[in-house]
Amino acid sequence: MYPPTDIAISVNNKYLLTASKKRKMIFTDIIKLIAGEIYKEMGIYPLSNTKYSWRELVLPRQIFMVMLYKYTEASLNRVGRLVDKKHSTVIYAKKTINNLIDTDREFAERFKRIEKIIKEKIDGNN
Repeated sequence: MYPPTDIAISVNNKYLLTASKKRKMIFTDIIKLIAGEIYKEMGIYPLSNTKYSWRELVLPRQIFMVMLYKYTEASLNRVGRLVDKKHSTVIYAKKTINNLIDTDREFAERFKRIEKIIKEKIDGNN
């Protein structure tokens, strides 16, 4: 059970906080949701414990970082640490994903599909 917003504020940013008084998703639930939806769409788990930099592995990880940063109050450092990277890698991921959205229609549609599902599930849970 999630605490109401006024209680959640005092639990060290463990809960995602929004302006409403509804109950919130726990940060780890949002991580699982985003990673799971990316896996369903792309077939690669973005939190795979690998150091390889193949495009097929990097892109899902970049999408994960961008969405986690967008839908939580996590800092660039915290998002980076989750994927064993630095904050500058998260900044680079944001630039890369935005560039791909602007230049690759197929990618943009895929990204928007993933984002729509994630947003609906987060909003539906609140």
